[in-house]
Amino acid sequence: MAISRKGILLAGGKGTRLHPLTMDKSKHLLPIGSFPMLAYSLCTLLQAEVREILIVTNPEDLNTYQDLFGDGFAWGCSLHYKAQAKPEGIAQALLLAKDFLQDSPCVLALGDNLFSGPSFKDLLQKANAQNQGATLFTTLVSDPEHYGIAEISASGKVVSLEEKPCRPRSCHAVTGLYFYDEHASSLAESLQPSERGELEITDLNRLYLEQSQLTCIPLPDEFLWMDLGTLPALKQAEKNASLWEQQLSHVAPWVALQKQLGPQIQLSLSFLSKETFLQFPEEGVVVQGAVEKRVKDFSSGRAVAHKALHHLGAVPHPLLSSPQGSPLWPKGYVGSISHTKNAVGAVVGKQKAEGSENYLWGVGLDLEVAVPLPEKLHDKILTSMEKEWIQSWTGSFPKALLAKAIFCLKEAVYKCMLPCGNEGLGFQDVSFSIVESGPTPGCFTAKIHPEENLRKRYPTSFQFQSQVALHGETLLALVSLNQNN
Repeated sequence: MAISRKGILLAGGKGTRLHPLTMDKSKHLLPIGSFPMLAYSLCTLLQAEVREILIVTNPEDLNTYQDLFGDGFAWGCSLHYKAQAKPEGIAQALLLAKDFLQDSPCVLALGDNLFSGPSFKDLLQKANAQNQGATLFTTLVSDPEHYGIAEISASGKVVSLEEKPCRPRSCHAVTGLYFYDEHASSLAESLQPSERGELEITDLNRLYLEQSQLTCIPLPDEFLWMDLGTLPALKQAEKNASLWEQQLSHVAPWVALQKQLGPQIQLSLSFLSKETFLQFPEEGVVVQGAVEKRVKDFSSGRAVAHKALHHLGAVPHPLLSSPQGSPLWPKGYVGSISHTKNAVGAVVGKQKAEGSENYLWGVGLDLEVAVPLPEKLHDKILTSMEKEWIQSWTGSFPKALLAKAIFCLKEAVYKCMLPCGNEGLGFQDVSFSIVESGPTPGCFTAKIHPEENLRKRYPTSFQFQSQVALHGETLLALVSLNQNN
């Protein structure tokens, strides 16, 4: 049975072998296809069912990684950060992570190691099931003198470990993915620096070997593993970019959706987090006048939207006008937010440079998709056409969650209509047909029917787009409207 582990993602070092590409940026920020290298290593930990992860990197790159990956919400995990003042070996990461780990088992992944194979998740589950000792992954290489090498007996037992040996005893290279029990940090404290002045990860693994608590899992022949420490390896990884991207899309559908939608979802994901939303009271259960609720609703939303826009370097100001010419946003700020039990509705807007484009997004968020919709509410929100779509659905998105997805979509549309006036349309006035959005599991596009209902509130120059993404126990619906000036 798999145990709960914390993850360490090592993204330190100077990347000198990749100069001049790394003279002004961290190696792990170099792009492989549409995403930085480290994104794929992060996905390795996510596939191992690790949900609390510490990124260890250089002090000068720390803010960049925090801006890029945030608190991990869009990735379906919780991310923490730690600066490595001076790179002194891979095993040093376990010392830096000691307070983070708090004696929990862990998995350490190197940010420049990429893995892909049809049985990878099964192999990770096998490693995660080991309650004691350390588990490594090995693969056959043609140049063993450049890697940590494991000598393995005919029965599959590890006989010896060597770090970049001049005369290798085998061709089984140890890859940059290490599963450890709760004693890893304590054992790392007993290590002495090698002749290179580093705390060698091979020395730590050797301590586990001496205790007869080291297991190696060989990667299958068809498996693809890459150590991206050199320019030829980087170029080869770029050739396989579509493979890495497809894997990322399966593991992190929200992030894949960000690539598809570009700036529309970037702003939404920059302020969507469970902690952010739950800091506001649950308005749906408070008995108060409509005006009071409306003011509170906009006030909360402005605070969240202001924070998001400030983070992106934008200045909040009046965004759009309704067909009647009145400003959509009170007091010049963009955004509103409301709660209905575990579901959240929000609206946020962004205005680009004058003469460019205006964007408006409605957001429907369900923080616990496992909680079913009440039957009465189910009947109220679904039209007959939507019920037919759900009944005949054969796409990859979970059929059992389609009703909730439609609820979140309608919440998003309703929030878009709300700023235009008190006579906003109801849930039954807008319906959706669902269209699969390509190879990304957990995502689908939705077509709004009829658009005329929305055009009663917005100029005909608006274009509408609807997307849904599922990650873990959180469901996001995004309705975006853009207006070309």
